[in-house]
Amino acid sequence: MHIAHHKGAAHYARAQRWLGAVVASLGAVVASSLFIAASKGQDSLLLTGLVSLAAAVLAAVSASLDLGGKSQRHYAAATAFQGLRREIEEELVRCRIGVRKDSYEHLRKRWTAALEGSIPLPQEVHDSVQGDLPTERQR
Repeated sequence: MHIAHHKGAAHYARAQRWLGAVVASLGAVVASSLFIAASKGQDSLLLTGLVSLAAAVLAAVSASLDLGGKSQRHYAAATAFQGLRREIEEELVRCRIGVRKDSYEHLRKRWTAALEGSIPLPQEVHDSVQGDLPTERQR
């Protein structure tokens, strides 16, 4: 879960950068088209208007998708699972040397809290991480 949420954060951050670059590029095309049309006295406002409309629609889509917010929430979930993973690893080392606790309910509670605080992973990220995990035979 720790690795998957880090990949989820990177997935949404990459999508936000890509969509932001497209919106900014379309805005630059609109601005330059208006200046060129005005300087040459041409009437290319229809095409400029369509590009402007596309830029506005993509800006609205970008805002409604909240890609940056999703990236931050995945990063927060990754951090929670990373801390939990470290604690589990420490407990495993203690168990190997014979120091066991009577109950590991605190780990279950932290796991549940981390799950409740996380957002769903994109399916392709989940599948990618799932495919990278060793199978029982490989362990």
